[in-house]
Amino acid sequence: MRTLSYDQLTSGYVSKRAIQDLVATGELDQATLERMEHLGKFYSSVGALAKPHQKIGDVLSEAQLQRIWDETAAEGDDERPTRPLLDSVMIPA
Repeated sequence: MRTLSYDQLTSGYVSKRAIQDLVATGELDQATLERMEHLGKFYSSVGALAKPHQKIGDVLSEAQLQRIWDETAAEGDDERPTRPLLDSVMIPA
């Protein structure tokens, strides 16, 4: 089983296609699948607050992003990305 961190999932370290292949073949561990679910909830919540092509920093502060991060995390999951959320959040068009 393969484990991917939040940073690996969001930084482009592993391509979207490679992640899809790992999911399809069942090669990701449960912790990674839970991280992916958390990221989906987080980006969905942030995306609901911003319009396409808006800079997230113009809409939300780092503190607000951290609050959304905490609210969308699974209970007991206190892992944090190693960089500020505001620097890493991009909402696709």
